[in-house]
Amino acid sequence: MKIKGYVIMQPSVIPNKGYIPHTHTFATTTVRAWRAHVGPNVDEMDISTRIQFWHDRGYRVEKATMEIEENE
Repeated sequence: MKIKGYVIMQPSVIPNKGYIPHTHTFATTTVRAWRAHVGPNVDEMDISTRIQFWHDRGYRVEKATMEIEENE
């Protein structure tokens, strides 16, 4: 089974390696992915400020697909 969604990508500290996915942020919407990244204790009024904080540091949201394989 495949699930399409989004994940927050962290800029790599290794030159020319691009981005590293934060797999714990996988979600079916971009808002839920950012919410998983910034944490549950951020007020709704502050969520855009926190997203901007991480975006300014190079974090990005990207499309992702999670594949769940059947156990045989």
